[in-house]
Amino acid sequence: MIGQDHFRKNVNPDLYKGMCTYDHSKNGSQVCINNQPQDVVTISQSQRKPDVNHQEKDPYTEYPLRGFAYSNEVGVALKDLNPICGKLEKFFWVPALSYFALDVADKFKKGKEEGGTIKGVQCGVRQGIFHALSSAALPMLAIDIGKEAFEKGGNFLKKQIKDGNIVKEKFLKNTPLVKTVGGFAALILAAKPIDKFVEHYVIEKGINPLLGLKGEHEPKK
Repeated sequence: MIGQDHFRKNVNPDLYKGMCTYDHSKNGSQVCINNQPQDVVTISQSQRKPDVNHQEKDPYTEYPLRGFAYSNEVGVALKDLNPICGKLEKFFWVPALSYFALDVADKFKKGKEEGGTIKGVQCGVRQGIFHALSSAALPMLAIDIGKEAFEKGGNFLKKQIKDGNIVKEKFLKNTPLVKTVGGFAALILAAKPIDKFVEHYVIEKGINPLLGLKGEHEPKK
């Protein structure tokens, strides 16, 4: 590459007078016109790239809205506690079903805006399947398993602990309470693993390829 001094002395000295010279420094470049510094132009060596990991948060995957998905499980966990809770169990489905409907409608709307009605229906169906498994069927199964396990464990402990023990008298002999605690314990422990299982193995591996969708489904937090 021809240097500036070589160009000035050997090529065309007069032409050089009106040319701009650049100081290619790390921080920027100084522009000189007629060999007089005029302005400093900063040339960015690298532009800040957008954070590809940043995504707009979905309010339906954030608490407190996400908590409505488990209101029906609360009813299932409480139904054995007393007759009143048993009768009220079906009312606990109202918040959950409302949440499911709103979330599915939201995913339909977003899919339609992105790829038309067909994609909207696909996204809505996918979200419906996700909730049917991760927010209803599997958590309720976990609650039933937890209740049965706690009931059997309580019966075993009752035989091992002598009469008069406060834990035995106040807790272990109260089978409905034992089962209720077991149900809530199972729900708390199983909720996140169930979400991850459904998201990875059912949605990503099965539903997305079946419906021709990419991995756009956003899991719960």
